[in-house]
Amino acid sequence: MNFLKTLADYLRALLIFTQTQEENKREIERLRLEVQHLSEALRLSILQNQHNYENERHERENFMLRVELELAKRLPPKKED
Repeated sequence: MNFLKTLADYLRALLIFTQTQEENKREIERLRLEVQHLSEALRLSILQNQHNYENERHERENFMLRVELELAKRLPPKKED
């Protein structure tokens, strides 16, 4: 009788182990997909930040050119000797 109880305990433990293993596999897959989505979101965010930086740099360059042009218009004409 003791042998059967021990065998039943082992089988019960094996069943629980198998269920836990399947749950872990599903959770690992879910986490893998989540990491994949987060990685893609991060990649897109980095690309957007680079794009914004480039746009802002061009805007600053254009602004400085306009300021220089406006200042040049206000300068008195060069005197020729």
